[in-house]
Parts: sequence; C-alpha cells; structure tokens
Amino acid sequence: MINSRAEIPKYGHTTSQDINYKIWLRVDKIYKNMLAQQAATVTPVDETTTGWVTDVNGDVHWLETIVDTTGGITYTYYDSPGGAVTTPVMPITPVTEKDYELSKSCYNVITSGTGYTIGDKLIKLNQFDTSTTPMTFLSTLWFNETTNTSIASPLVVDIEECLPQTKLREELGYEILPFTDTSVVTLTAPLNANLAEIQVQGGTIQYMFGVDPTAAGIWVGSGQRIEAESLDEINKLQIIGASGNSGTLIIHYFCVNTPDGNN
Repeated sequence: MINSRAEIPKYGHTTSQDINYKIWLRVDKIYKNMLAQQAATVTPVDETTTGWVTDVNGDVHWLETIVDTTGGITYTYYDSPGGAVTTPVMPITPVTEKDYELSKSCYNVITSGTGYTIGDKLIKLNQFDTSTTPMTFLSTLWFNETTNTSIASPLVVDIEECLPQTKLREELGYEILPFTDTSVVTLTAPLNANLAEIQVQGGTIQYMFGVDPTAAGIWVGSGQRIEAESLDEINKLQIIGASGNSGTLIIHYFCVNTPDGNN
C-alpha cells in the first residue's frame, strides 16, 4: 500500500542537515501532488456480475448484481439475459454447470417479424435440469444476437437454421430417455429423420448397431456424444448402461439434405 506521506527526517540546525531537511519537505510536497493527480484521473466504475439462479419453486432466473462506486449493491432478476424482469420466490440458489444443460441452435431470419428483421441471427436455447433422473426439460429461450435482445418465439416460416448452403439440416424434435445396465434402449425415429445426435448424461454407456451391446459394445462416458448418421443406423442403434451405470440420453433428430438429396 502506498503511503500518502513521505517520511521526513528530523535534523538539527547545521547547514547540511538544514538543506537536507528542506529537500525532504519539497519531495513530500511533490509526492502529495502526484497522488492527487492520480486520484483525479481515475474514474470509478460500477462492477457487474451475472449468472443463473433457481428459486424455492425451482424456477430459473438470470441474476444481475451491480456494486456501485459507493459500495451499494443492486440485485435484478430476469427471465433471460437482457429479458423481462422477474421476481423469484426466496431463497435462491446459484445454478452450477452440473445442475443444468443448455442446447443451443442458431437461425437466420428470412422474413421480418416481431423482435427481428431479415438478416438477423437468432439463438434458441433449450434448458434441461440435470439434477433429476431422468433429466427434465425446463424452458426455451430465444435471443436476437444481432440486436442483443430477448424475443418471443419466432414463426417457423420466418427463420432457417444457420448452416452452409451445401448442406441443410432441419431439427425434427427430441426425446429424453433413461438408461440402466439391465435393459437395452432403442430409438424411434420421427418421420423423415436421417440423423440422430445422442448426448450421454450421468453415467457410461455401451452401444452397437444391430447387435446387443452388453458383451462388446463401444463405451461412451457422461458428457460425450454419439451419432446415428442414417435412418438405418437410427433403427439399429442399441444402448445399455455399463455395469453399475445409469443416467439419461438426450436425443435430437434431424433431417439432413445435401445437393444429392437426403443422406
């Protein structure tokens, strides 16, 4: 910590000591002026922190905490980042990465609507509570990344997924399935699905295509993903928990189109 006053020696009245004493007084004055100038050039700013919290009813809120330059603290809750103000039922608990999962999708606006115009980029966030077994769906949030604002759900005909022109992918839906080490899980593909992305949560699985995976299945751990890249693979995929493991599978189904037709 910087001392606000230079230490001034105490001397007698001989000529050399008197000169030194006057020099130290001058140094002290210069030092004080320097500190005053530094203080004048530093502009205090508010400190802001944000994060998800859940209230006693299990509802999720976006908390913005502002500490102003006088030390005062303001707490404001929203339904999403930049969204509408909410009022949680206390007490609240911070939401950690282990408590929830966000599934993110990107869309381009092709027809203007409420909260968006042609050319805007929209983000869709599906929230899942991973503290329950099986994992449960919480909510869907829409965010206009171009204007940095939260919006209501857009019309399906107004948007298209952000993908290269050479390959278009349409999400057809999702399902959440529990798995254990005692029974094999199979998938039921929706109409036109030719791709399935499966995320594993809570334990390790074994999987095979067209063969019971119990004995020699491929192992995949919690937090990892696998894909079934055709309707045939979706129909043949078999999944079971490794010995002593159970958890949840989050499956998203897609229809993927290429210049040569559907995969």
